[in-house]
Amino acid sequence: MRRLIILTIFFVFLLTSNQAFAQQEEEVAILNNQIKAFNDRDIDLLVENIDENFEWFFITSDTMWVEVSGREQFRNGMESYFKSIPSVRSEISDLAIVGDRVSFKETVHWENKKGKFSQAALGVYQIKNNKILRAWYYAD
Repeated sequence: MRRLIILTIFFVFLLTSNQAFAQQEEEVAILNNQIKAFNDRDIDLLVENIDENFEWFFITSDTMWVEVSGREQFRNGMESYFKSIPSVRSEISDLAIVGDRVSFKETVHWENKKGKFSQAALGVYQIKNNKILRAWYYAD
């Protein structure tokens, strides 16, 4: 009987671990899809990846504000951004997943007449129903 209980606990643990791992894989796939869409300038896919109630918070050491709220504001913001900085590229590293949130380091690179530049920020995406519901970017 004791052996049966131990085996049952073990299989429940494996099943739960596999479900959590599958969820994490989906969240990472959504993040990677968003970064690829960004680097490809695919605004339709960028918008498709976010929830209708999407909010993007921008945070510095002493201020926080809502950068974008909703799909249309996001679409308009990305169109303007790509027009003003056409050479921008993004790289993601240092992923961590806690529940429905994926945190990462994002480094953007661009160049203009003054030279080549890069800037890094900590990003956190909250993912619900395979869409990005909220994004927080911490930068200085």
